[in-house]
Amino acid sequence: PIYTHYEQANLAQSPVQQQEGLRGLAVIPIFHQGRLVACFNLASHTLADVPLHNRSAINTIAAHVGNAIARLQAEEGLRESEAELQALFDSLQDFLFVLDEDGHMLRVNQAVLNRLDYRPTDLLGEHVLMVHPPERRDEAAQIIGDMLAGLTDICPVPLQTSTGRQIPVETKVWPGRWGERAVLFGISRDVTERQQAQQAPLLAVVGGRNAARRT
Repeated sequence: PIYTHYEQANLAQSPVQQQEGLRGLAVIPIFHQGRLVACFNLASHTLADVPLHNRSAINTIAAHVGNAIARLQAEEGLRESEAELQALFDSLQDFLFVLDEDGHMLRVNQAVLNRLDYRPTDLLGEHVLMVHPPERRDEAAQIIGDMLAGLTDICPVPLQTSTGRQIPVETKVWPGRWGERAVLFGISRDVTERQQAQQAPLLAVVGGRNAARRT
């Protein structure tokens, strides 16, 4: 910390000093874990110097302010990281799910909301099996359990929109961590085009046979 007079700091001709008539000056660096994060600049119109008993109080305040600034910077960094992660989520066309260990949805990406025709309040907190056809939910639960046990890699049970339309997908689920909690990550890829491409040669053969019979 620097406690001095404006004249001794060669600031006597500064615009601020001339307009305000400042006398005493204090410059207190603010640290957090040894790193300079900010600086207190204090001045007095009446005192030529900051009294010793006030300096101790100012230094104590500066020490606490360093911790507060570091906490705010960490919170801002966390908000930025979450925003970047959500932007990444929403840029992908696959269906992405973050689930608690019991399978309830904690977060989904925009593709889930747009293509399955749900609002966030419709899904968050609900069990992920609700986005599968009711008659195949037990099957999906069994396959996901096998997947987490390392017995299989893919769940082929389709997703179902809020209007009942089914979307063929291949789903993978794996355990991980989201912040400080254990979660499950799920990603479902739309395989409609692949299925159509696989079915096209078969349809062509069947169509040719039917034409030959008519002939």
